[in-house]
Amino acid sequence: MKGLMCTTGNCEHNRSCHCHAGIVNFDKHGACRTKQKRGGVLPSSPSTMIEAARDFDYGEDTEVLVQCDCVGCAYNRNRVCANEAINVGDTMLRTKCFTKRAD
Repeated sequence: MKGLMCTTGNCEHNRSCHCHAGIVNFDKHGACRTKQKRGGVLPSSPSTMIEAARDFDYGEDTEVLVQCDCVGCAYNRNRVCANEAINVGDTMLRTKCFTKRAD
């Protein structure tokens, strides 16, 4: 899938609200197991807080394989997400897939 949208905070793979992990894995509850906190004392560095024009946002072309153990989701095909796009973001306790849909 291209251009995986992610609004999670403090993740190494999140650049301009697009996931650059290459492979993303979700557990049976739809929680993201790929999230990796940014290193350092501060949750984000100044370079991650800079906004740029849309022309410089290359995230939409990044191909991401979405592996998913949420077998109760309508988009799950042999533990791979078959939907053309999903949204990922933070909840109170974890980062999860908001596109998950029960069979």
